[in-house]
Amino acid sequence: MSSDESSHDSREFFSIAAKLNLMSTEMAQQLTDEAIAGNSHPTQIILQKGLLDNVEIDIVQTLLHSTEIIPDYEILDVLGKGGMGVVYRAKQLSLDRIVALKTVLVSQIGNPNMTNRFEREAVTVARLKHPNIVAAYDFGQHDSRLFLAMEFVDGEDVEKLIVKQDQLDEATTLGIIRQVASGLSHAQQLGIVHRDIKPANLLLVEPPEWFPLPAGVPMVKITDFGLAFLTQEQSVQTRLTAANASVGSPHYMSPEQINGHDVDHRSDIYALGVTMYHMLAGRPPFKGNSIPQIIAQKLSGETKSLSAGPNVVSEETSQLVNDMLKLKADDRLDDYNHLISRIDATLQKRLTLQVGTESGSDTLTTILERPPAQSLPTTEVNQTGTRNYRRYFMMATILISVLLIVSLLLILNPGAPTTPVRDMSSSGWSEPLFNGQTLGVMPSSGSWTVDKDDEGASVISGSNGMIRRPLLRSDLSPPRPLKNYKLLLFVRLHDATAVELHFGIAADQNRNGIRSVLRVTPEHVVLATKPNDRGSLSEVTAPVVINNPNGQYHVVELEHQHGHWWIFFDDQLIGTVHSQENAILPEIRLAVEGGPAWFADLQVDELVPAIKGSHPKN
Repeated sequence: MSSDESSHDSREFFSIAAKLNLMSTEMAQQLTDEAIAGNSHPTQIILQKGLLDNVEIDIVQTLLHSTEIIPDYEILDVLGKGGMGVVYRAKQLSLDRIVALKTVLVSQIGNPNMTNRFEREAVTVARLKHPNIVAAYDFGQHDSRLFLAMEFVDGEDVEKLIVKQDQLDEATTLGIIRQVASGLSHAQQLGIVHRDIKPANLLLVEPPEWFPLPAGVPMVKITDFGLAFLTQEQSVQTRLTAANASVGSPHYMSPEQINGHDVDHRSDIYALGVTMYHMLAGRPPFKGNSIPQIIAQKLSGETKSLSAGPNVVSEETSQLVNDMLKLKADDRLDDYNHLISRIDATLQKRLTLQVGTESGSDTLTTILERPPAQSLPTTEVNQTGTRNYRRYFMMATILISVLLIVSLLLILNPGAPTTPVRDMSSSGWSEPLFNGQTLGVMPSSGSWTVDKDDEGASVISGSNGMIRRPLLRSDLSPPRPLKNYKLLLFVRLHDATAVELHFGIAADQNRNGIRSVLRVTPEHVVLATKPNDRGSLSEVTAPVVINNPNGQYHVVELEHQHGHWWIFFDDQLIGTVHSQENAILPEIRLAVEGGPAWFADLQVDELVPAIKGSHPKN
């Protein structure tokens, strides 16, 4: 290869990596210059610096050689990445159609027998012919990868819809769940169990003209049938801790699946019940903020009733969800026909109750175009409305007077504290911020590498510098800053003299504004503030003595709820910080003095308001 060709490949490689948000444009340019100057291959530099893992490198290489990966397919772009492979948008050249092309590196499977099984199962999945299931077109193996060509569905999934709408109304939820049950019933008849039903695997599209759906209810396409079986023989431990596995899945897995027992269609019914609960309540039924807490609550069989939630849910629907979420599979609703019949009966009852009324408790508007929940409908003003307006005006006047009095009292007593409330629960979305293989896109100063600790576990090793990590819902387009979240971090000082966690960083032009800092030394931990990355420390709390100065890892938990941060160190509350009034960067920073220090199991969970009636945390 000539030097010009090598330079072109280097530029293209790093340009693609930047477009995929695997690195910043500045870093891409810096690495391009370094590769050209040293006549080095891009992957060599990437692996040496630990910036991307093998799967991410393969994605860039795939897009760089888009027509050479799978015969008869041109790779166009990336649709998603999971624990068992990558999904691309591709063009099937012979039929001139767009498909979703799922590829799995054989090296990622870890079991040579899985290749033969993939072919057998793909034949079975290809038999699925149902309007509510993404269709399989083609499968095979080429070079070092397995591939499965699927119907391309241009729509958003239910998880993203929940994020936009907070909660879905009962009629729309029932309309969606009915379609999923119909598709799963078809799969059951062929002996196929999905094993990974969750909102993210339910795609929503506009139905074809005259398709038999109520007005406003989107058409559902169940996806990920094709690769679900690849995970069925892995242990729960492996599934929950795999570097790229969907951490949200434990919210939806059935108890028998968690325990490693054989599963059948009742496991899918359980997952569908959790999904239905999530759609109606705005969050899954199990409110633990960590995987062990979720599993423990799930295996207890205790589920918060939907009737205690902020959304109005009928007794019939609430009971239906309860019957789908029974702890023991033998006690659970176990027949799709029965499930669909109960949904139809509930919808018919709701329709009957709404006849003759001006409006029902909810209506089937076009869910794919529905405005945010806070948008208020306009109403005509008649004589009754005029009287109501006068009454509302008087009430508003009284309310304003009360607020003025309260404000005056606060002015006269500015030191009166406001009690922060810590009552949020996991939304079901979480993401590991360290995958055990690469530092990712975190820009840094000092020396940072992926290393092994003395127990052989993968860690981030940092010395004399700082590293940043954004806190974003990366699965949304565009990515959305996390508003409320829980951050979990294991830290060991090792040879460092101090480690700091920076959060609540004020946004300014230099990205270097005032922030709160948790500072850990071998002897003490203290909560403080700093004016910038390297400024002097101002202690907010008295230093807390560390009981095991020569110990192993410490557990740091950072929660942001209702404009406050709670900071825990080894399960001890160190302090609470109120958010600043100016803009806050959606990121955290880790700083090390001396070194190296080790960081492991870095993970963020999105938090949402708890269901009404649940007990706040202490």
